[in-house]
Amino acid sequence: MQCVWGYRLVRLCLAVILFGLSGWWFADFWIDDHSELGLIGLVTFVALLSFAPSVRVWRSIVTAVCLFLLCGLSIIAAIIGAYGMQKLGTGPWLSEAAPLSMAGMMGGMAILLVCSINHPTLRRGIHFGAVALMGSLAALLFVRWLHLFREADSSVNGAAVALRWAFATWQCAIGSYVFLVRGAPTPMSSRVSGAS
Repeated sequence: MQCVWGYRLVRLCLAVILFGLSGWWFADFWIDDHSELGLIGLVTFVALLSFAPSVRVWRSIVTAVCLFLLCGLSIIAAIIGAYGMQKLGTGPWLSEAAPLSMAGMMGGMAILLVCSINHPTLRRGIHFGAVALMGSLAALLFVRWLHLFREADSSVNGAAVALRWAFATWQCAIGSYVFLVRGAPTPMSSRVSGAS
């Protein structure tokens, strides 16, 4: 039993580190005008969520393609939401935080839904609720970036760091949760199933 908990703890630590790094790198895609490091971050995020040893290759490829498409769609949703809120004449909090939070929630739920192609156990209401909450709360960090980006006298460096933290936090929260609950086998469970 101790081996299983140690294995899960190692998986948790690695997932948090890798998803955090992929988010940090993915921010460079927006900061440095489509840099290679940003593309590496996106590919790392998609690969970690798409490919698992116990899944058929075609399902993993379909999942990867859908995840690439979702990255663009969630950004478009945030832009459309912000534009719509500004047209409604809402205050600065609603016109910035609500669309970004909604995009984070929709993006997290869409990622969970796409990953359920490979792992049907992810199609539970508890998982959708958890990802919706985590995605919407983690996306609120983009509001800080938006304020720094709009300030004329702020350094570009401050906005870049805020964007990196926002992407790293969001991808770490969503990616780690989906990665850990998708039901990857532990070393002990594979021994037990092989023995029976």
